[in-house]
Amino acid sequence: MEAISYDNEYNAITDYCFACTLLGTTGIKDIERSERKWFIMWTKFIEMVPFVTSAVFLLYIFIQMNTISTLREENKKLRTQVAESCQTSLEEEVRLLLKSSSKLDVIKHLRTKKGLSILDAKKLVDSISNS
Repeated sequence: MEAISYDNEYNAITDYCFACTLLGTTGIKDIERSERKWFIMWTKFIEMVPFVTSAVFLLYIFIQMNTISTLREENKKLRTQVAESCQTSLEEEVRLLLKSSSKLDVIKHLRTKKGLSILDAKKLVDSISNS
């Protein structure tokens, strides 16, 4: 008798069940029928895995996008707070320097130590000295 090769397990089970039906053996047929149902359910499960995995990853991406937007908002608030505090500390520093030195020395200090342009440094010194 020649052996038959099958491409997959499903075809082998189907042919075996068909042979059992022709031979009239019910016990083996019932066992094979339950195995075939299990095999079909297993293949359906395997077919669903990529879809479920994709859905989970999309959900994860959505959650991360919300987290990123929240962090960006917090970062924006913190930058504003830091900029305001730096501005007030710079103004206080300029006030202290104006008490002990001339406007020109304060402008030079702002240009060399703080990296301000000459125009920005002069405007800052003038606004503080006039107030």
